[in-house]
Amino acid sequence: MQLFNVASLLKVFLLSLTLTLIGCGGGGSSGGGETGDGPTTFSGSTAPADINADNAQEIGEAAGESVEKASASTGLPSAPIGVRVSGPVKIDALNDIILETGQQLSMPTGAEVEGVCSSGSASTSGASTSRIEVNYNDCVVSGSVTIDGSAVIEFNDANDPNAGFTITYNDFTVTDPESGTQTINAVVVCSGGGGGCTINSDFVGEDGVTHRVSDASITGDEISGYNGTATFFHGTHGSVSITVSNVTYGSCGSLPDGGTISFDGGNGTSGTINFNGDCSVTGTFSDGSGSVSF
Repeated sequence: MQLFNVASLLKVFLLSLTLTLIGCGGGGSSGGGETGDGPTTFSGSTAPADINADNAQEIGEAAGESVEKASASTGLPSAPIGVRVSGPVKIDALNDIILETGQQLSMPTGAEVEGVCSSGSASTSGASTSRIEVNYNDCVVSGSVTIDGSAVIEFNDANDPNAGFTITYNDFTVTDPESGTQTINAVVVCSGGGGGCTINSDFVGEDGVTHRVSDASITGDEISGYNGTATFFHGTHGSVSITVSNVTYGSCGSLPDGGTISFDGGNGTSGTINFNGDCSVTGTFSDGSGSVSF
């Protein structure tokens, strides 16, 4: 299947939204495409966190959960539609699929349209010239990757396809036979004009608090270890800049079972957390006057 240039695709998409919408694929089952009780949306503090004895471990552990969330949405390398993906589909590949679906489903009835889904179905709701919701129900793309859930496209300027857009993923699931199922709650803001995109990924941590990870540049995998940087927003305590070193997963649920994360907050405060194979953690924090272990 051919991938369109994003600007050209958006122009076609916007021009055709007023036409009759059609579905695609083979009917799907009633078990997919549901979005639960609604999106997971971060609404906590965005101010730099003051790291102290009361919150250093909480921030470190939640930041540990965020690394795998960030790795699922950094989007490099890109995987074009119709090309087999090694591992889960990345966010930028999903963006292409969402935009392609919107363009395909806004074609007039009777037009020759390649199905977005090789099986399952895709549909739209709430279509306008500035906003459309795309819904997937057991939709198979890229040969053997199944996507379910909803994504909302909102254009900054309905009359200017180069003005940028936002895609919001609400409890969106991607299932790959190699990597299982991952759930994505993310807001992708693309500024247009070649300015690139910012990805905010929101998730509910083991502490029951909704957190966010943004501006991630994470490489590696859960076995060999993740490395990189990101901004982590703790829903209660605020934001920290994190540096990730050889963080692995597998034995401790959503928490890492190896590696180190260092984090810098506000007012000269900082911390480091070490994740151990027995699922315990150790670390230090500094309030600017010296380091203290936890």
